Amino acid sequence: METSYACVFDGKGDRAQKCDYGVRVCTDYIKLPQSMPAFPPTDNDPPFGCRWVRKALFVSLLDTLTNPTK
Repeated sequence: METSYACVFDGKGDRAQKCDYGVRVCTDYIKLPQSMPAFPPTDNDPPFGCRWVRKALFVSLLDTLTNPTK
């Protein structure tokens, strides 16, 4: 998985809302929870390929998987 600063996220015109550190997740191989927004959204693209998710949300998800008592 690639990590980078990317300007691909949803936001209302403000660059600070559209840009953030992200993780590129290949959704062909990794199933994300429906509650985790991925960009570009699957309704705009075919349901395969790689999507960007916000790094903070992704790391938080991994933390809950490794430490379920938190």
